[in-house]
Amino acid sequence: MSVKLFTLGDSISQGFISGAAAEPSIAYSTLIANSMSIANYNAVIWPNGYKLKYDLEAVLRALQSVYGNNFSRKDIFTHCPGTFLKTIDKVFDKSEKYFESGLGKVSEPIPGAPQFYHNISIEGMNIANAWLVTPRLAETIINQDSNSKKDNDFKSASCPFYRNAYRTLNPTASNLHMDKSALSWLKFIAESEGIENIVLWLGSNNVLSTIFDLKLNWTDGSGSITKTPQVERQNFNIWDIRDFRKEYEILLDRIILSLSRNKISKCNIFVGNIPLITITPALKGFGKEITIKNISLNNSSNALYFEYYTLYPLPESLARKEKRYLTFDQAIEIDKTIVEYNKIIKELINKKGTNGVTFHLVDLSACLNKLAYKRNFRQPSYKLPDYFTINHINVNTLFYDVDENGRVAKGGLFGLDGVHPSAIGQGLIAYEFLKVMRNHGITANDLDWDAIIKSDTLYSDPIRIIRSLNEIKEQDLVKLFLSALLKIKDLS
Repeated sequence: MSVKLFTLGDSISQGFISGAAAEPSIAYSTLIANSMSIANYNAVIWPNGYKLKYDLEAVLRALQSVYGNNFSRKDIFTHCPGTFLKTIDKVFDKSEKYFESGLGKVSEPIPGAPQFYHNISIEGMNIANAWLVTPRLAETIINQDSNSKKDNDFKSASCPFYRNAYRTLNPTASNLHMDKSALSWLKFIAESEGIENIVLWLGSNNVLSTIFDLKLNWTDGSGSITKTPQVERQNFNIWDIRDFRKEYEILLDRIILSLSRNKISKCNIFVGNIPLITITPALKGFGKEITIKNISLNNSSNALYFEYYTLYPLPESLARKEKRYLTFDQAIEIDKTIVEYNKIIKELINKKGTNGVTFHLVDLSACLNKLAYKRNFRQPSYKLPDYFTINHINVNTLFYDVDENGRVAKGGLFGLDGVHPSAIGQGLIAYEFLKVMRNHGITANDLDWDAIIKSDTLYSDPIRIIRSLNEIKEQDLVKLFLSALLKIKDLS
């Protein structure tokens, strides 16, 4: 039986949410598969309570179980201050032990896992990782990392990208699959079973780290990046457009080659482009407001920018003091680069189609640009599905917050890391893919928005304690940051 849907992507395609990988059941690709009535679509499974990286939702719910729905400054700094940090570290430590020395470590098969997954997405994957990263490489890098062999305060498991890659690319921990990259699996499945449709969404991680690093480390544009060893590639966080073009063209050529012996005569590939990362709620604008012509949409509309940008939790005073920010010019430079990336994607997929492989663009960048709350002067133009109006569901791209009655007051489209979509946000991505897929002959039912809303625990079961966190004074946030940076495990 042929595979009706194969997904190749990064964190969003995997279902990464609130700083932790992953919830494939909420991922847009799973929602698409459900709409297409695909019974056997599968993706990597993470046992309950164990997440790679930093599960911010688990952290906040753990704090809520200790402090209740509200806590004050005294709860943190006067009454057993060590409790606050201990509670956080306990969540991280649980994951660290499971993935470094427990049943989740590399070389351990995932119980009940299939030989391969239909969703081969990996959080953190950039374009070339699709053919460069294998389980063997992942295992080698993990074993060479000294942090893999010790308990670290306020840290989850070491080398999360490579642990994720190993489990996704070799779920049965078989020696037969140690050298299979994501594209190797694409070729294997195409030749053994056949693939009818592919969702392809890569490229964001060729620029995304700029907003976390708060600086721009460019590739040199010479094309040498394609031959740079995987570990050294991590020194760069934004690809020169010439390097981006070269790697994306290699990606498409390799996909077409992988499908050259596809058991299905025709394969549709639905390609997502790259949203402007500066509109995510992870970045907090401060300083004076600056209005310019919108560089992303092909119209005469204006767009709102700020003098400086820093990470949302970082207090403005600390950002200024430590110069931990992006300037307006840097934010514009990032956005203009992404616009060029998207022009390259559109150009390449338009000319790379063959008799057996057809590419279709899904303009997710335009959709998110219309959704952006601040960028659009707090009046986003994106039209949500009728379900939202009928059921009075108000969501936006602001950072998550809850009102005094325990209802979501802000946000709702992004998880707690401010970068990755919530379950509702994933639903909107699926909604946009399905529009294009139906236009090209794919039969699919409407999305089950009732189920999507229920699966969104941030919305259906709001974290009430976050209201207290958002109200903590700036100087106290500085103390919390310094405490975490010093890794103080017991202050009592």
